[in-house]
Amino acid sequence: MSSTQTTASPFPAGGPAVTLRGDANPGIFWYWNCDPSEAMTTRQLTAMRDAGFRSVCLHPMPQNFRPNDFYAGMRIAYLEQRYFQHFRRVVDECRRLGLLLILYDEGGWPSGTACGRVVRGNPEFAARVLVRDGAKQFKTVPADPTGWRSDLMNPDATRKFLRLVHERYHAAAPEEFGRTIRGIFTDEPTLSGAVGTERVPWSPLLPEEFRRRNGFAVEEIYPLLFAPAGDSAEADRAQRLYLECCTKLFARNFFGVIASWCHANGISLEGHLAGEHLITSHAAIFGDYLKICDRFDVPGVDTIARQIHPASGDGAFAKLALSAAVRNGRRETLSESFNVYGPGDSTTILNHVANAQFVRGISRLMVMPFLASANGVRKISCGTDFSPRNPLWRLFPALTAHWNWAGNFDPGAVKSRVWVRYRPLLPLASPDETEERNRAWNAFLTELDDRWIPWRFAGVEETPPEGTLLLDPENPFPREMAAKYAFWNPLATRGKFRILPCRRRDGTEAVMVFCDERDGGLLQFAAQEEWEELPPPDALPGRLAPLRKIPGGYEAQFAPGELRIFRRRSSAPENVLPPLYSAGWLRLDWQVDMVEKLHLGPRPAFRRRAVGKALPASGDYTEQEPGFSGVLHLSAELECGTGPLPEALRFRQLWSGGTLRVNGQQTGMRAFAPWVFRLDGLRPGRNHLELEVAGTPALEWLRARREEWLPAGCSNSYCNRIAGFPPEETRCGVSPEAELLSPDSR
Repeated sequence: MSSTQTTASPFPAGGPAVTLRGDANPGIFWYWNCDPSEAMTTRQLTAMRDAGFRSVCLHPMPQNFRPNDFYAGMRIAYLEQRYFQHFRRVVDECRRLGLLLILYDEGGWPSGTACGRVVRGNPEFAARVLVRDGAKQFKTVPADPTGWRSDLMNPDATRKFLRLVHERYHAAAPEEFGRTIRGIFTDEPTLSGAVGTERVPWSPLLPEEFRRRNGFAVEEIYPLLFAPAGDSAEADRAQRLYLECCTKLFARNFFGVIASWCHANGISLEGHLAGEHLITSHAAIFGDYLKICDRFDVPGVDTIARQIHPASGDGAFAKLALSAAVRNGRRETLSESFNVYGPGDSTTILNHVANAQFVRGISRLMVMPFLASANGVRKISCGTDFSPRNPLWRLFPALTAHWNWAGNFDPGAVKSRVWVRYRPLLPLASPDETEERNRAWNAFLTELDDRWIPWRFAGVEETPPEGTLLLDPENPFPREMAAKYAFWNPLATRGKFRILPCRRRDGTEAVMVFCDERDGGLLQFAAQEEWEELPPPDALPGRLAPLRKIPGGYEAQFAPGELRIFRRRSSAPENVLPPLYSAGWLRLDWQVDMVEKLHLGPRPAFRRRAVGKALPASGDYTEQEPGFSGVLHLSAELECGTGPLPEALRFRQLWSGGTLRVNGQQTGMRAFAPWVFRLDGLRPGRNHLELEVAGTPALEWLRARREEWLPAGCSNSYCNRIAGFPPEETRCGVSPEAELLSPDSR
């Protein structure tokens, strides 16, 4: 697809020494925030499998993990005998259901402490920071007053962490490592302290490592480590040398030790760091993303709190995971997604966020979280629950089928002739300067995306091959060179599109195209070659607006947030279904037969009741029942003549998605636009339509928080943040106008 050449990876990543087993996309995090039972294990894992998930990450939430935020958790002792008895049952059930199991390496987060057990009995393993002790004196102190945090630059502390966590899991199910058990997920392990602040990361191993790397004693630069470097070249150099040393120790002695253990036991090291979306946070939290993620078999990012969202974030930072995969030939990347997004986000928004990540090189989406229990205060959690308690859960089979299809490519094989120089930014002088630096970085990367230029991040030690354009976000973008490096040249395109040339897992070279617009858009690109579309699991939407040839190129109409995949045509098309055209519009008189109203009381449940009323003229049931969250069961009659029968039906809007039945036969499920359904089983005369519509839990969540949780003094920072997000969708229903569609008869 491109003339781009890359050199072999020079990075000592320690692998991958394992062949990753099975397709784990998409996955879901399972919060064990209560004591598990055999019945719960079977019921909930079956629900995940039936919703289309391929993998599950077992995520313990012990009773003593941040009780001021989470109130109640798993009461059985984490990492003790009863815990592993339940774990063994999970392994057996995952094997029976065909689910891959990914282990979570901590009881809560961040990873690396075994809930404080690493330091217990070994105080020398406690994390320490360097602080000032007078004008020219310095000393080290514990990183936190409880001594709970571990020194993640110390390999002996890491080996104790492995003995406490990883080796106990292995002892409980050794035969399933590399089979049912696919990998171990590490979540947000961080350095303690930050260079350029009053608390600088430190380890007893650091002075010797620093001298070995740089040829002089680290104590000589201590005075330069405690303030933003600003315009001082001397402070900038000193802080960079120190941060590089911290990164090296962190990568080698924590991630490297764990990766070696994982490879020796036939599983992968997976996970993400923290704060990936802000370039100014990297130095403060973990150091150098690329150098650390050289150790990962599956590098990832975190997408929480609407970091990527139509209203708030673009998502260019997800290219970090792609870049780590390319550097090391990794075949997968991941994103921990949707936690702290809020109950007002519809499946349309969830899919928009997912597509924005696939087109940035994320190949596996991991939804967070499925709560084992939402009873009592346990429902507060992070304000999010993707489980059968959420009305949108009924639409997940459509989402997961699309996500599995979209992520079926090899991130490590992505080629880019444009490299963006990456290095962690040192602390800045003021919050305003920090915000401006983040804004400028994002604007720089967004411009590359706007111009359809495939790019990736490159570390300072990487030498670009001949013909590669190396860019630095600190310098002006050479706009006169943009057309030379664009994958396609746009024609009369309307709207904002993102593209990713990639290689599908079957070896097909293709281009993913994402419409980053709420109102949809028209893609037009210049091309001399023949192009065709790679059909998604539900190919019906592509027949509404097929890729078609125009003078000088191709065009296709996109629905809002839609992702489509195109490839060069190598032979004459076969078995191509004809496009669908309008056979006329009509108004369907929907009757509300029954509702399932969500109630987030002490034990969340859907309360079913018959209604027997017409749907409001707008199609929004909440006009009739304000505050409604849940599922509608609608019915309508459709009269058809004796002529050719229409093949499909399209609604203007569904809030938030639904399943259609025609004369008792299910004909499709749609979780995102376009809202088009097959009309299988249609016959001349009268036809009975049934539409099950699932809405968001937004209004009931807001009611429960307002009327029950806050008066009882129950909330946390996650729920408070979510409450500040405007709900994206509170309506529930379907627009009454519908379009009948028939194949081209010409």
